[in-house]
Amino acid sequence: MAVRRLLINRNYARMWFGYSISALGDQIFHTTVLLWIATVLLKDHRLAPVAVAGVVMMVSVATILVGPFAGVLVDRWDKRRTMLATDMFRAVVVGALTLFAFLPPGAVGVTANLAMIYGTILLTSAATQFFRPAWFTLTSDVVPGEADRARAAGIGQRTIATMVIIGPPMAAPLLFAFGYQWALLLNALSFLVSYLAVRGVRPPDTPPSPDAERPGMWPEFKAGLRFLLANRVLVAMLLSAVIVTAGAGSLNTLDVFFVTENLHAPPDFYGFLATAEGVGIVVGSLLTGWLVARLGGIRVFWAGLIATGAIIVVYARQTSLVPAMVILAAVGTTMGAVNASIGPILMGTVPRELMGRVVSAFAPVQQIAGILSSLMVGWLAATVLGGLRLTVGPVTFGRLDAIFTCAGLLFIAGGLASAIALRAPRDGPGRAGQLTGT
Repeated sequence: MAVRRLLINRNYARMWFGYSISALGDQIFHTTVLLWIATVLLKDHRLAPVAVAGVVMMVSVATILVGPFAGVLVDRWDKRRTMLATDMFRAVVVGALTLFAFLPPGAVGVTANLAMIYGTILLTSAATQFFRPAWFTLTSDVVPGEADRARAAGIGQRTIATMVIIGPPMAAPLLFAFGYQWALLLNALSFLVSYLAVRGVRPPDTPPSPDAERPGMWPEFKAGLRFLLANRVLVAMLLSAVIVTAGAGSLNTLDVFFVTENLHAPPDFYGFLATAEGVGIVVGSLLTGWLVARLGGIRVFWAGLIATGAIIVVYARQTSLVPAMVILAAVGTTMGAVNASIGPILMGTVPRELMGRVVSAFAPVQQIAGILSSLMVGWLAATVLGGLRLTVGPVTFGRLDAIFTCAGLLFIAGGLASAIALRAPRDGPGRAGQLTGT
């Protein structure tokens, strides 16, 4: 009974446990890899920043190229077996990198080490494109009902936020006290723990796909895309995701400069902003189940976007660190609720046989939007808006707070567009009407 109250049911509890350990291992692994490149392989080398950026690029490449087609295959395959296979694959790949790391110093050159790191990131990120939609679909199988699914999504949000808070600080001591090899080994073992946890999951029997014959990869991909583009709920959510990702990209790219220029704090305090936002995400995800049960997933989604945008506009006007941290925690709270509401909406809108394809369509689109947004705001801040001083009534805008204000307005626009697009139709509630919470 205690497990059911805290983690919904035993199947989800097993999935959550494996997911938590794997997420912690991932946070330690990615931080360790960045430190390994910057402080060991290319210490004091002028190309170190480029090499570190290559790690991020490998994740983006895997998401954009593999994600959409992974969804087609996940829809064909057994979801539990897919998760088991990807966990074992990631454990083997990271384990291979760990063996290379344990070789004597100088046995493997810098170029070979970088190639192994990039290859590992690319392969594990590609495997994650299979794991994520399989996890999502299996969660919908073992967690019935919109309210419990919102709780499950909230638990997932809290887990990720917690691991983001505690994982990176653990990586540096592991690296410098014991060596990067042990942090890599820890991540490989975390996938094995996830494998064992998922192996204990006993999902309910699900009906086979209605398609007796598979038409092929490309026709199946197009079928999923047609369903997505024909569904107003999914189109509205996808467009909102693009708008929000573009807005969030400006904050992620420029926040470190905002700390020094607008908040007048040393750059060392930049990490406190991420911590404050992480705490807010935990709070927001705790509230999601309660909010969805009373308002419905759709209302939580669009109202949360509008609230987030308004708070970001306030954040853009801050000039000292502590108030900015409090406000950013509020941003995390509203975004935690928004992110946790997405899962129940998708589970209630998308047929199970198309879930992998639809879920996999979101990540590549958001990756592309995030990359383009980061490049654009970086260029604007460095060139067009460099030295900006614009006075509108009693308010004076500099380059960073002007960009952040626009980012907040993008969030508000995405929320308003979703509120309009996702209204219940006049000719009857229909499927989308059931999701509005009316």
